[in-house]
Amino acid sequence: MRQYIVNTFTEEVFGGSPVAVCIVESWIPSSDMMKIAIQNNLPETAFIINRGIYYELRCFSPYGELYKFVNSSQAAAYVLFRFLRPELRDISFKTAKVDIKVKRKYDKISVSIPQLKLLELETSYEVEEALGIMPKRIFAGAGGFFVFENEEDVINFNPDIDKIVELFNRAYSLPERKSWTRHIDDLLSDNVDMRMDLEEKCVLFSELSFCITSISEEADCISRYFSLGDYVTHGYEYPIKYETMVPYWFGELKKDKILIKQIDARDALLECKNVFDTKIEISGKARLYAISDIYVE
Repeated sequence: MRQYIVNTFTEEVFGGSPVAVCIVESWIPSSDMMKIAIQNNLPETAFIINRGIYYELRCFSPYGELYKFVNSSQAAAYVLFRFLRPELRDISFKTAKVDIKVKRKYDKISVSIPQLKLLELETSYEVEEALGIMPKRIFAGAGGFFVFENEEDVINFNPDIDKIVELFNRAYSLPERKSWTRHIDDLLSDNVDMRMDLEEKCVLFSELSFCITSISEEADCISRYFSLGDYVTHGYEYPIKYETMVPYWFGELKKDKILIKQIDARDALLECKNVFDTKIEISGKARLYAISDIYVE
């Protein structure tokens, strides 16, 4: 199968978040897709199938299947617009959970996602002790995030992972899970709740994750993303909490268009538009890194 590696939300060859996009004619076993993702060792490996008026999309990390599609849908659309379907101006992706609309305008590609409700939590000295800094505000929802007073606090933030894990395990524990039902409590996130097909051998990974953000001089705001668990990663490995954090900044800055810079080892730049207070249109450039063929037989 043909594989493209695309860096999303950047125009730099070594910037943004790298996504592998594999073109398949029919679904291969989930175990093979998982092995390809492990072999690639990239944050996301996407697989797409042409169904005529839409494309089916699945996405894997090296740890399991993902159900957040901002980066993977932008990367897949870039491949289709540039190489396979240059006549199109918009594309529909169908996933196991949601339908995604992607469109292009000039050299930018836009992905539409729903806005999710914000839940504000009280700050505490326990949080300050765990983070090493008192956040200005704390929000929960589909993903928790902390608002810091200024961008220097975000840039210089160096968390003690053990302290944060201890705090969240004690104060924000998950209810008992039954079957594959996902329960979320307070700051725990569903961002990387991952599984393989139920008919096949299954593994469920739980992860605590959060984002930190502040206003910025070079953009409207900046953010950094952290995930906690047996595999501790941070930075560009997973996308920020778009669904909850972006609506916060729409309201805080009283703007319907904002520019977000994601601060990490590679950086990313996202233009976000408020669509009727129900959706977020996230736009940015993408950059091709490599094209290759995969032999799985």
